[in-house]
Amino acid sequence: MGLLVDGDNHLILRGPRPTLAEARSLAAHFGLSFAQIAPRLDRTGLFAAWTISTREFREDLTWAFVLPSALSPSPAVRQLLNELSARGVIHESASESAQETPCAT
Repeated sequence: MGLLVDGDNHLILRGPRPTLAEARSLAAHFGLSFAQIAPRLDRTGLFAAWTISTREFREDLTWAFVLPSALSPSPAVRQLLNELSARGVIHESASESAQETPCAT
């Protein structure tokens, strides 16, 4: 289970850490907007490995993927990324050529 961050929006996903292409596709498909998630069901099967979760314990997050954006993560998401980093959870950032780095903001 992990965190997908796109600018000031985020999703908590149950499933494996996505590749860069998958992370971009997930963000594009769901729009990372709570208003858009429910109506946009995956009928293609492309996103079968992930389900969106709305309530989870921070301690259960095992990965984070941060997509590049003109917008900065919200203060709450920055705090969560810092907490994940302090726990040693690695995040992948598309802006860093998809290399794994400790969570940092």
